[in-house]
Amino acid sequence: MSYETLNNSLRRSIALMKFVFLVTALAIAALAAERSLSGASRALPPQELLVTANFTDKEVQANFALTLTLSRPLPALEGRLAILIGQTDFTNLFTPTGNSLSYFVGSGQPGANLELRLLTPAENALAAAGQPIEFSWTQASGVALYQLEIADQAGQVVLSALLQSLTLNYRAPSWLRDTVAGGGLQWRVSALDQTGAKTVETPWRRLSF
Repeated sequence: MSYETLNNSLRRSIALMKFVFLVTALAIAALAAERSLSGASRALPPQELLVTANFTDKEVQANFALTLTLSRPLPALEGRLAILIGQTDFTNLFTPTGNSLSYFVGSGQPGANLELRLLTPAENALAAAGQPIEFSWTQASGVALYQLEIADQAGQVVLSALLQSLTLNYRAPSWLRDTVAGGGLQWRVSALDQTGAKTVETPWRRLSF
């Protein structure tokens, strides 16, 4: 998959996902309101949240910023927005600024001659119950993006994430434990260059629940 194809996929898919963002945000808001309000207050609907984009399915220049803008702030009580296309999490490619999320097409920075290695969790570590699972790794050279893959014990990838070249950690969503059956998972990280090709990938590392 070329870097241009990746950016094309992002532009087209995100345009189609705007409705999903809106429905997801409203669903989160409705659940939060139901939990926190009582009596007559429950009859009040959550404030409407609209998501607009500054792009279409047409080509853009390499320095263009894809931007999604929310019509109002999203309080932590209502949850957070995640940009998922299929099983791949693109959220960390976007930089939040006020009520907007932006991704700069063609971003990615060259680095020194550094080796990609997994840091935490350690091999065969036991994930603490009720605590978020956070993955981390070392910086590698010549990276445009990192790809984190999380698979079940049979090797079936259940979640992947693309991250900016300076992002060296990822906090897994809370539903990951419910997705992976059998009491454990395995994970690895790959470095992608400007064409979207893998330049290096780590071995799989096991994590138990």
